[in-house]
Amino acid sequence: MNDLSLLSPKERKVYECIPLGSAHPISQENLAKSVETSGRSIAEIVQTLRRKGFLIGSSRSYPSSSGYYIISTDRILPHLRDANGVKEQL
Repeated sequence: MNDLSLLSPKERKVYECIPLGSAHPISQENLAKSVETSGRSIAEIVQTLRRKGFLIGSSRSYPSSSGYYIISTDRILPHLRDANGVKEQL
């Protein structure tokens, strides 16, 4: 489990607005409105969260289900790769 106490207030707010699972992702635009910031800022915050180990996925199935979501299933973990493209040992 990720430690939310390690996050800045804005990072935490963004993380808490992202839904669990890929069924209903939140768009960058709606996420930006929810936390009162820009879309560019959301992209930067999501990247920071990912670097801190938070499993945030994204979908590009436009228009109905594109956006960010918290990865919630163990069966995809073996397929995750670190920033260098090297398969992580789980």
